Amino acid sequence: MSDEQTIETPAPSELELLRAEVRAGFAEVRAGFAEVRAGFAATASAAGVAAEFEGVTAEFNAVRAEIAAEGEKSRRHMDVLVERVESHVKLVAEVNSHHATVLNNHENRLQKIEKRA
Repeated sequence: MSDEQTIETPAPSELELLRAEVRAGFAEVRAGFAEVRAGFAATASAAGVAAEFEGVTAEFNAVRAEIAAEGEKSRRHMDVLVERVESHVKLVAEVNSHHATVLNNHENRLQKIEKRA
């Protein structure tokens, strides 16, 4: 073939470039899905699932222990508060009793004075 007979390769059309770009994008997506499937396969084994459940169970047990400890702490705190309230109520009852006695004494004196008069 001579120089005059050389066939020039036409430049790729815009559609062909777009197709190539889409194909490359789909190849990347397929590779990503392959990675995800491999990850699922690794954790989906019986041993992997059992290990996950053991971890979750350990976490739940830790949370339960923490809740129990907080419950005990709250119970002790409430016991202290109840003791304080009880002591204050006793004090109020004693003061009320004393005032009632004093008031009775005054009432008795007034009655004696009224009888004399």
